[in-house]
Amino acid sequence: MLKRLLLICLGTFFLVFGIIGLFIPVLPGILLLIAAAACFSSVSPPFNRWLRQNRRVQHWQSRWQNSAELPLLKRVQLVFWLSAESIVDRSKRVR
Repeated sequence: MLKRLLLICLGTFFLVFGIIGLFIPVLPGILLLIAAAACFSSVSPPFNRWLRQNRRVQHWQSRWQNSAELPLLKRVQLVFWLSAESIVDRSKRVR
């Protein structure tokens, strides 16, 4: 019960600051929103199911799962490049 409450509070924190980070360039909005989605998906089975069925999320999830045998440094690099790619992809759609 405490873990669930902690994940909900942490997810809400990440969500609020992630939304603020979309408008303020100092905060990494996309990364915070991803962290919020991770927190909420572990607490809510319907949200987790929706994430797993989402076509865009499946792409990223398969890339993350394929990196399971990678060392920590390579995983950090993967997180960096996935975040950068999502930001660039988002900026392409805006133009």
